[in-house]
Amino acid sequence: MTQVPVQLDENFLNDLGIGSLPEEQKRAFAESLLETLQLRLQNRLGIDMDEAQTESFAMLALDMDKLPESDVEGKQRLMQQWLAVNRPDYKEMAAEELGKMKEELLVVSNVSSSS
Repeated sequence: MTQVPVQLDENFLNDLGIGSLPEEQKRAFAESLLETLQLRLQNRLGIDMDEAQTESFAMLALDMDKLPESDVEGKQRLMQQWLAVNRPDYKEMAAEELGKMKEELLVVSNVSSSS
């Protein structure tokens, strides 16, 4: 999958109440959050694709497999091109999913702090 088109800045982490954690812990949390976001986006894309998009995506996967494992940029470029054609709303979708995750984390945080 392509790099998630959102950034987790210091304000985002502060909103979640983890801005004061050591840098290593914040980085690990952010990486985990982005991995979860990527999985959610993959699931959402899979649900929303029609038959032609599914076939096109399968062809994309074959093209990506032809590239060396080390060509991460090339794979991301192919994915971004596919998304630009098939899901031009991908960035908005990513921002929406990230917003949902933030709300969920805030709910869990509030429940934990009130227990």
